[in-house]
Amino acid sequence: MVDKKCSVDRMEFSIIHSSGKPVTRLKDDDKPLAFYEVKNKDTLTFKDLGLQINWRTVFVIEYIGPLILFPLFYYSKEQWNFTQR
Repeated sequence: MVDKKCSVDRMEFSIIHSSGKPVTRLKDDDKPLAFYEVKNKDTLTFKDLGLQINWRTVFVIEYIGPLILFPLFYYSKEQWNFTQR
C-alpha cells in the first residue's frame, strides 16, 4: 500500500548528474535548482525516508530502560543468587 500523502520530514530529494558528478542531495528548500547546477539531462530523484520518530521519544526510550532494569535486578538478586551457601 502506498501512502499518497508524505510529510516534509520524510522527503529527501537528490540530483543524479548526467555529467558524472557525484549525487547531490538537496538540503535547503529555499535555494533554486539553478544553485545546484541542474542541467537538461540530470535526474531529480525522490526518496521516502519512512517513519521518523521524535527525539524526545528516543530520549525516553534510551534512559527509561536503565532506570527500570537496574532496580529490577538489584531487588531480585536473592532470587537469582546461584552460589552455594
